[in-house]
Amino acid sequence: MSPPNKGKLVFTALLLVLTLGFVIAAFNYEPRSRMVPLLIGVITFVIGVIALVHEIRPISLLNRFDMSVMDLSGKAETAPEKEEAVDSRFLASIGWITAFLLVSFLAGFHIGILFFMTAFLKIRGGFGWFKSIGVAIAVWGLIYVMFEVAMGFSLFKGLFFGEILPIL
Repeated sequence: MSPPNKGKLVFTALLLVLTLGFVIAAFNYEPRSRMVPLLIGVITFVIGVIALVHEIRPISLLNRFDMSVMDLSGKAETAPEKEEAVDSRFLASIGWITAFLLVSFLAGFHIGILFFMTAFLKIRGGFGWFKSIGVAIAVWGLIYVMFEVAMGFSLFKGLFFGEILPIL
């Protein structure tokens, strides 16, 4: 087992401190306004702790995932075809994100989530239609219950359904 990379360790620790600062600052908001920052902040903090622990002592489950696309050190010597594969994966990711944002902007988050999850799981995940649609409905249901029911926030309904954009 190689010693932990001190640069990554310090960077991850600083991100944890920054996230903790956002979580603490969220307690100064009104009760309804603090729900989303707390939810996102706590989840981010937990993921950051897992990343920090993984930097100190690698977790075997995390080693199974190919995170080479996240390597920004430039130290990894890769063959030109592997570099092209990373570039194409990066561009594909940008395309998926752009498509999700465009559909959500035009048709709203509810349809955007259903469309994106189904398409992504079918095309990139290789799932069948039944499983893709089922998971998409489950994710949409979770988000609907979390935001619309539990927190009382109405998600953006999209330009096609009469949502008006605020003046920027």
